[in-house]
Amino acid sequence: MINDDGNLMDAFFLAAVLALKNTKLPEVSMKEDKIHVSMDPQRLHFLNVHHIPVCTTFYYIPGIEEPIVDANSKEERLATARLSICMNIFEDVCGMQTLG
Repeated sequence: MINDDGNLMDAFFLAAVLALKNTKLPEVSMKEDKIHVSMDPQRLHFLNVHHIPVCTTFYYIPGIEEPIVDANSKEERLATARLSICMNIFEDVCGMQTLG
């Protein structure tokens, strides 16, 4: 059972990133026109994931000057605007979404 007490989108984003980091793929090779996929468990390799983005969501509530980070469900309902920013460790903006 999932208990949504706010900030569910950031939690889903983090879960998706961690799932990609733990993904193992089989070794694939090609000879002439044939593709060979190794089913040997010893030849599985982790997915090459670099510059993992982290998503942070800001909630804006009327009457409160500063945005709220990691809002609970009550703060989410009171918010009139939401801004999600995804950045990597090099401070590159990888994605942005706004609502309101």
